Amino acid sequence: MTSRQLIDTPSHATVLPLVQDYLYAKLRSQPARRKGLHRQLANALHQLDPIRSAQHSIAAADLPAALDCLYQQRDHLIDRGLASAAALMLQTMRPTIEQQHPSCLLQWLQTYGEFLMATSQASAAEAIFREALVVAWQPTQRADLVWRLAGAMLHLNQATTAQSLLEQTIANLDGAEIRLHGLLQMALSKALLLQSQFGHARAAAEQAIGLANQLDANHIPTLAEIRARAGGTIAIVQQYTGEIEASIQTWHDVLAQTKLGRLERVRPRALANLANLYYTKGDLQQAEATIEQAVTGLRQIGDLYAQARLQHTQAIIQLMRGQPQQALATLEQTCALKQQIADQQGWFNSRNQIAITLLALGQTDQAQQMSSQHLQLLGAAGEPLFRGTILDTAVLCQLLQAKFAAARQGLEQLAALAKAQNNSGLHMAWQRHTLLLSLLDDGAEQARSRLSQSLPPAGNGEAALDYACLAALICHASGDQATAQHEWQQLAQRAAITGYEYYRIVAEAQLNAPSTASVLQRVLHMHQPFAAVGWECPPLAQAVNDN
Repeated sequence: MTSRQLIDTPSHATVLPLVQDYLYAKLRSQPARRKGLHRQLANALHQLDPIRSAQHSIAAADLPAALDCLYQQRDHLIDRGLASAAALMLQTMRPTIEQQHPSCLLQWLQTYGEFLMATSQASAAEAIFREALVVAWQPTQRADLVWRLAGAMLHLNQATTAQSLLEQTIANLDGAEIRLHGLLQMALSKALLLQSQFGHARAAAEQAIGLANQLDANHIPTLAEIRARAGGTIAIVQQYTGEIEASIQTWHDVLAQTKLGRLERVRPRALANLANLYYTKGDLQQAEATIEQAVTGLRQIGDLYAQARLQHTQAIIQLMRGQPQQALATLEQTCALKQQIADQQGWFNSRNQIAITLLALGQTDQAQQMSSQHLQLLGAAGEPLFRGTILDTAVLCQLLQAKFAAARQGLEQLAALAKAQNNSGLHMAWQRHTLLLSLLDDGAEQARSRLSQSLPPAGNGEAALDYACLAALICHASGDQATAQHEWQQLAQRAAITGYEYYRIVAEAQLNAPSTASVLQRVLHMHQPFAAVGWECPPLAQAVNDN
């Protein structure tokens, strides 16, 4: 066409409609030539636009080439948020693959399963990976599927079953398969973590990283992925066992590995966990800035699981910022999202945060009903960490309702869980609410004795501020009004500086309390700063007097 002067520059050409019609008619009459052009376009677009490249391969009746393209470019497609489009294309290919290219079925199943996982369809992905295991017969093929299948199972809260499958596969795999052993140990560390087996989880993660370090430069993406994901397990163990600064550093190491391996899927999740740590430390501003970084990546790749986790952290910060209604709205969205992706443990966690927010609004009975229902649904076999967190909320409700015998029994269970799991968060929760029970039921002298034997939480986070409130309350109950007032003034200043509006409101209310305010009234106002309850109308005091 250029030689006939129909167009000047091919890349910027606008072909006349009559000429277009002529060309299309020619191509329709020459199917072999048409397929050849589709193949050329598929090759040209392989790196630039894998979806269009695969479409041209399909148009050329070359489905194995289309499958190869989607498989080879799967990370690129997932990172660009195109997993759903790729999964839909693969779905239409299956009948032809089964009928005309049965040798490609295993590759199709693995590729389709990965795209399903990337779109948070863990249940569908599990079924596909199990189907692939039936097709796969080589030990290495099966091992490569098992660690992926385990990922889907963990999303569906099947940690115990996943652990058993992974351990069996590791035992049967040739020791020379360093890469696969590293990936399997990486997945095993997460399975153990989700069962709160922190020591074993950390050991498996460290073993995975040790195996990854044996890989050569040809396996940089795998090496970085193992270091990042197993490093994440170590960071979470450090957080749960109270090593906050070490955990923050480990997450920064994880972020470095995501850059090395271009792991765009892992980076937003690491940032979400880091934001949670900054919140725990009491740095709300840094937590919010880190969330903003994570949100950008999550929107791009469409990671609903991490998005739900991030929303949960945002809701906690909203409550601490003095925005309880906004926190409730965020949590309702989070619970709906977690139900959509079948994240049962995450759903329990966010429902528990709703109960905590309702408590702050003065809706104690509703919060207590939710906590009791959640404990019943979890049962005795519920994951220890989640069960402990919900049990702690139930105990607080019982304390505010003056049900001291039930609260004491709950605290005994909480102490056992904290000790068994070596979990610093559960231990601190037990310590604070044991102090509160002592103050309300045993008297100020007993509470002051317990306070002198306890260790204040470090930092400026929620746990530290809550402990400071209890210390001030105990001073007041002991008759040391001057020290109590000083403690409340310091807390108000501390909360104002760090942005914890929740605790600033608590401290200001205590400073402005009438001299006739009882300890019971002060306890109520401490835990329900957003309730429309005046000092003259204390439901808790009335409840105690009625008992």
